[in-house]
Amino acid sequence: MSIFKRMQKSFVSKIDDFMQQYDKKHPKSSSQRKEIQKHDNIFKSRDHKKGKQKKSSSISWPED
Repeated sequence: MSIFKRMQKSFVSKIDDFMQQYDKKHPKSSSQRKEIQKHDNIFKSRDHKKGKQKKSSSISWPED
């Protein structure tokens, strides 16, 4: 007998169900839209290669 029981994956709590219905009926606030946009921008710039960036002028260190 396994000590771990199978997890019920299709379960949705009453609170989750309420929140989903609420989100469908009410438009997002301006702060929510800004937060979504912020995270979309982070996602787009993350884990995607960018073109090689040119180095700025090299540093000339004084010799001792």
